[in-house]
Amino acid sequence: MNPKLIKVESKNLLDPIYEVKNGFVVNNKLHKKQNLIYIGNNILEISKRIKNGWQLMPGEKNWILRAPEYALVDLSELQANPTENLIEILTLYRIVKKTKIEQIIEDALRREKINNLEVILLRGRSLEAELRIAGSDQRAKKLPFLICSHLKKEDIWKKEFKKIQTLLKPRKINIYEKKLSDCSSKTKSFAQKIIKHFSLLGQNINTNAVIGGFWQFLRLPTDYQIIFILKSSFKYALGYLEDTKADKNKIILWEYHSGQDTGKEVILASSDIKNKRAVIIDRSYSGGTLHQLAKKVRNLGGYPIKLSLFPKSTSAVKNSDIVLFLDIFLDKKQISLGKDWAEKLFISVVNRKI
Repeated sequence: MNPKLIKVESKNLLDPIYEVKNGFVVNNKLHKKQNLIYIGNNILEISKRIKNGWQLMPGEKNWILRAPEYALVDLSELQANPTENLIEILTLYRIVKKTKIEQIIEDALRREKINNLEVILLRGRSLEAELRIAGSDQRAKKLPFLICSHLKKEDIWKKEFKKIQTLLKPRKINIYEKKLSDCSSKTKSFAQKIIKHFSLLGQNINTNAVIGGFWQFLRLPTDYQIIFILKSSFKYALGYLEDTKADKNKIILWEYHSGQDTGKEVILASSDIKNKRAVIIDRSYSGGTLHQLAKKVRNLGGYPIKLSLFPKSTSAVKNSDIVLFLDIFLDKKQISLGKDWAEKLFISVVNRKI
């Protein structure tokens, strides 16, 4: 695998940075962050990597596989963290930012005797509120918990934790995660309908989790349709139904590819969006998908409102009209995007001083 091949296969959307044992670290120009990728056409190697959690995407002539990724710490999204303690989340974020994290990762792998696992710290402009790793297989999922557990025993943790205790007021974040089987009959029947429709096109929809607890606080105009990006936001769409008395016919599921994945778009809607306000919802790193889909909504005669779930970057906030940060909905005009904006916003939202 050479740098030129990466550019050709990704239609120039991936810029090679450096080669590692299990592939190439690349800059994803569309999402403004790094990925660990492998390109090939050997079905045995492809099958092995898919079993190890790599995601398959079509290239120009070969297949592109992206390594599994996990958040080490995320200020915007509670569930992404190895702890739900808000003081610990900010403590972990600050320590990881100012410490040579590669050495901490290496020490954790050696201490836990995890062999033959390559772990890469990912960087990029879309990773401001979140610090992220890629692993050569799914064992990397354990690392955030192992690192957090180990750091809590260190003096650097105790000192930082004490500082942050003075900054944050204790409170419960209004978010839940539960199984679909534990949801209402309305939510379950909606999910089954979506799964049935998209299975006809060979689309596998993940329904392992339903996430909500905050949707009742979102105020929408009466003449609206609500659009969820299917694969990235289906669990939030189910949470929306679970939290509200919304008419399910107002929900549109739109499978949209804004990257090198050239799969076709698919839309499931009970009514059109012409002359209606359409709230587009997506979990957002750069906000690129929201921006592109807003153009499509305008072309269909609708009036887009872009809602970014758990924005990870300045770009994600700028490409939104509304953001959900932790469990609070904010107009983007309420957010100051200066230095350390994610830390400051985290503190404000936790203390509810918006």
